[in-house]
Amino acid sequence: MAVSEAEALAYRYPELLNRGDFNGLADLFSDDAKIWIAGDEYTKESFRELAKGVFQNTHGILMYAEGPHMEPINCFASGSRSVIEVITTGTTRAGNAYVNRYCLVFDVREGKAVSMNEYLDTEVARRVQEGRSPQS
Repeated sequence: MAVSEAEALAYRYPELLNRGDFNGLADLFSDDAKIWIAGDEYTKESFRELAKGVFQNTHGILMYAEGPHMEPINCFASGSRSVIEVITTGTTRAGNAYVNRYCLVFDVREGKAVSMNEYLDTEVARRVQEGRSPQS
């Protein structure tokens, strides 16, 4: 079965994230893309800065000593829309393990994402940020 453009882009996102390629991540998006992550909206350029900060440990809800790493679990695509479920893991600078499920929803036009919505369990992220077990 042929992989759609939308599905291929969804799989490319965790691949680039796992390599720490923040420029490659940003280049997946159209210049006027709307990027929504856990309640905050970003442009392509502000997303590039966010991703760069995450990889360089200067920004983000979790300051990683190791990671983040996204492992795709499922991906569904229909037309120009794709949804990919991933498990994200890492270790914070405080030594806390981070494991969380994410769902990324992409709308793709002409090979670029025009929007992405990223959903995650923010309570798990908050617990880990506070130094508690993700399952508290």
